[in-house]
Amino acid sequence: MRKLLLRAGSGAGERSVDFRAEATGEQPGLLQARRIGNVGYVRIHNSLGDNELVRAFDVALRGFAGVSGFILDLRDTPSGGTSSVARGLMGHFVATPSPYQRHEYVAEGRETGVPRIWVEQVAPRAPVLDVPVVVLVGAWTGSMGEGIAIGLNAARGAPVLGQRMAQLLGALGEVRLTHSGIVARIPTEKLFHVNGTPRENFSPQAVEDSVPGEARVRSYPVIDRHSWIWVWMGDPAKADAGLIPPAVGFDEPDWILGRGYLDYAAEARLINDNLLDFSHLTFVHANSFGAGSAFADSTPKITPLPRGVRFERWVENARSPAGLQNPPVDRWSSYDFLIPGVLLMWSGSFDLGTAAACNHERPDYDKAQAGVTFTSQAVTPSGGKTSRYFFSWGPHRRYGDEALRDTLMGIAGQAFGEDKLIIEAQQRVIDHTENPQVLPTVHDRGVMIFNRLVARLMRESGQPAGTQAVQEA
Repeated sequence: MRKLLLRAGSGAGERSVDFRAEATGEQPGLLQARRIGNVGYVRIHNSLGDNELVRAFDVALRGFAGVSGFILDLRDTPSGGTSSVARGLMGHFVATPSPYQRHEYVAEGRETGVPRIWVEQVAPRAPVLDVPVVVLVGAWTGSMGEGIAIGLNAARGAPVLGQRMAQLLGALGEVRLTHSGIVARIPTEKLFHVNGTPRENFSPQAVEDSVPGEARVRSYPVIDRHSWIWVWMGDPAKADAGLIPPAVGFDEPDWILGRGYLDYAAEARLINDNLLDFSHLTFVHANSFGAGSAFADSTPKITPLPRGVRFERWVENARSPAGLQNPPVDRWSSYDFLIPGVLLMWSGSFDLGTAAACNHERPDYDKAQAGVTFTSQAVTPSGGKTSRYFFSWGPHRRYGDEALRDTLMGIAGQAFGEDKLIIEAQQRVIDHTENPQVLPTVHDRGVMIFNRLVARLMRESGQPAGTQAVQEA
């Protein structure tokens, strides 16, 4: 928990705001290293700003003795990094000090009329890998990742293969604002390949250049994060890793998570609608989640988000799910349902009376007595009227163990099977109904907010929104 103190300049008073840190499921590990036949392969996991990457890379290379080639995969480096880390990696591929990029300090040239241009070199570091090197890049190769790509192309002649990179404009410098003291990071240097090509204009060699046209298939930017593979289905030039929802991965040490999936004979929109309206828990999940009448009798606090909807709710004097025999508690849950169809939910069980003591606002999880759990659920269309539903669930390590995880996953399996039965029946009714009409109720506010958001984002991207989505919006 962190506090931010806001004080009015007019002396009108001050206000304290609490922020609760939640796990974001950051990409585990600094790199991935393996042999592919007799070729060494290293994939950097968005860690070019971490000095420990240099040591990890050194260790990885020592395992590649005798390889006949090497692949450096920079397709997961959206956050960039530092030139010292970059030189630490590139030094293994040059036998003598070698130029790898050109700088131009723009401000000095503007102020004096005399351009300031210099070329940066990389020095060799043992072990030097004297084998053919290939660099893989894509839309999520950003900043220093781009620098390494053009650097190895210049210093080693390494082919750079893949899609166009992030095209970030130069190196960043820090400026402290006079009155607020806030530090702003802005581009202060232009960066170039040593041949004079601006870094943002450098074009990788497309992998498909050497593939016959009839053998080519469409490729997509892909990133491995939170134990999931995320695929950008739109324009590769607009791929943005910052839009990936902050899920919790299976190897996040603070959480003990199980996982599973179900295949639905129903379109993804119906599963989304189900996750956006928990009033069905009272009727569908009485025997699994042990949901009482509160979900049907009241509505949660709903907050629109830039790319989704947030739901927050207290259930007072709640009983336990069928697989757990615990006394009644006040149960808090908060979940975000985010584009493109991902639910992230945190829950906790508190002593009776906690909801009222908190004025029915967000509690302090450190005061939970039990039941601090996290679940992520993702809906992926697999066809026009088929979908795959991924889910994970488990306790925080301080509040449970593998046995509790397994119990929760058993409850989830029963509950999500109940959902599947109802949703597939909905699909059959819709398919056999001429001109089906959707009639929203008071519980469908979250559904309508999300569907409006989907329709707006589709319009802004130039795609026609589906007729049903427009009707519901």
